[in-house]
Amino acid sequence: MNNLLSRQQVGMGLIQEPWIYKKHVRGLNARNGRIYYDTNCDIPRACILVLGPVQARLLTEYTSRDVVAVQVTLHIGGVQRTAIFGSVYLPYDAEDLPPSREMVSLIEYSNSKKLPLIPREF
Repeated sequence: MNNLLSRQQVGMGLIQEPWIYKKHVRGLNARNGRIYYDTNCDIPRACILVLGPVQARLLTEYTSRDVVAVQVTLHIGGVQRTAIFGSVYLPYDAEDLPPSREMVSLIEYSNSKKLPLIPREF
């Protein structure tokens, strides 16, 4: 994953089932960035890696073991644009069929703020 992100000069990775060791996401090179995930659970199943100059803010009210959401501000062609990125883990053995309540809440939030949502489900 690190090689792919660095070779492709990608600014963000939406990741499911990251490597967890002692309640922390490991194995991702976040030297020039930050890893966002739910730090309140023992084994998070989703995370977002943000690299370089990308400005991101964790949306804590829409972040859980299975969902991580960040609001990102990008400068594209001299124009500032804001979007929401979500890494969503949809367990195959969940009691409720997809989409999860958490994902529906995130979609409703992005719609209410009139911000595009870029999800990655697994």
